[in-house]
Amino acid sequence: MAESVNWLHVSDLHLGIDCHSWLWPRVKHDFFRDLERLGQEVESWDLVFFTGDLTQKGAPAEFAALDSELNELWEVLSSKGCIPQLCVVPGNHDLIRPPSEAAVTKTLTRLWWNDDEMRRSFWTAADNEYRTAVSSYFAAYEDWCSRTRIPMLPRTSGLLPGDFSTTFDKGGGVTLGIIGLNTAWLQLTDDECKGKLDLHTSQLSALCTGDPVRWIAKRKATILLTHHPPGWLAPEALRHFRQEIYPPGRFLVHLCGHQHEPEAFEISEAGAPPRRFRQAPSLFGLGQWRGPEPTERTHGYTAGSFVFEPGGGLEKVWPRAALKARHGGLNLCPD
Repeated sequence: MAESVNWLHVSDLHLGIDCHSWLWPRVKHDFFRDLERLGQEVESWDLVFFTGDLTQKGAPAEFAALDSELNELWEVLSSKGCIPQLCVVPGNHDLIRPPSEAAVTKTLTRLWWNDDEMRRSFWTAADNEYRTAVSSYFAAYEDWCSRTRIPMLPRTSGLLPGDFSTTFDKGGGVTLGIIGLNTAWLQLTDDECKGKLDLHTSQLSALCTGDPVRWIAKRKATILLTHHPPGWLAPEALRHFRQEIYPPGRFLVHLCGHQHEPEAFEISEAGAPPRRFRQAPSLFGLGQWRGPEPTERTHGYTAGSFVFEPGGGLEKVWPRAALKARHGGLNLCPD
């Protein structure tokens, strides 16, 4: 008998973004109406995956406002009696950034890839001064996670703030493992960071009692959440990611955000099981991506369902995009 895990994937809300905050209420209610339409096809929602940039500056006041907004969303999602569970990782806007000229900032952003001993100490020593500093930058995010009343599954915390592992038990033999890894901890300034970030297997191992292979094997399937897509990792970190964190077949799918553009692709190499990537658009934020080549951002979200059947399964996806209407507003509709 088939069992389904129904989910939403949202990313990059940027709650608190000053010049556009007055636009959010209208976008929010369009979002809610679209969810009600999708509810005609989905029996109930089990999980909400939020892949970072919940806030704009990571300030405690922004996280306090976030609770109010999520409470409204949960009222819509729970209308059929099933209360979904939130699974969330932080983005580069969910930390309070240190001064760009601070010694720790300069060291981490300028010397990280040139100092092997600094990296080794960072990953192995719990009292490492740079790890302590990184933890302090995410203090407001961690405080929000610990006190929010939005339903979350019991979590195992990890080596860095925002790292977590948990398991969703749907019943019928379906246990979905969920791993969340912080990719934002090295993006401490407004400088361009594409191709400079790090992600280490120590983060994964700390969440899986030191043995990710065994931990994942005990679940029907496991998914990976990060804020950044793999292309934002430095070349050395990307090789490490492909070999040690997401070798072929380890995860059912990797969900991420940050780019503000929806993307879905699978890569199978030399006959190995595929790596699957699903990148969410921005739920809300600036109209353009600020970078070397400014581009229009796509706003929207993704709904989906993992259908587990004997001997296999099926992934259903409903991508949603906000398109400009003739009256000047935005309409959420199938992408």
